[in-house]
Amino acid sequence: MVHDVRVVVVKLADRLHNMRTLEFLEPSKQLRIARETMDIYSPIAHRLGMAVIKGELEDLSFRYLEPEAYFALQKEVTEKDPIHRKFLEDVQNTFVPSWWRTAFPPNWRPALKA
Repeated sequence: MVHDVRVVVVKLADRLHNMRTLEFLEPSKQLRIARETMDIYSPIAHRLGMAVIKGELEDLSFRYLEPEAYFALQKEVTEKDPIHRKFLEDVQNTFVPSWWRTAFPPNWRPALKA
């Protein structure tokens, strides 16, 4: 058992880096590492509240464990992206008053004081 959670965080960061560079390994190692990541590291990240890390580990693992499904899903998401962006824009235009859009440009952020 680990007594210092920082060790686990470092291991998760190392595994994330390894998963991002997995394409350079041979296929048998890719499958072994992806399965280990999905079974061990992703649940640990989830339990530590590291949802972004968990999601990326799962996405990268899915690419090697189920390549056909991964690329089919990626294609669908890419094709539907303009539709989703248009929908979000319509919703934002519905809820944001016109005076707000003229007073504050879309990329406006308030200045933070130190």
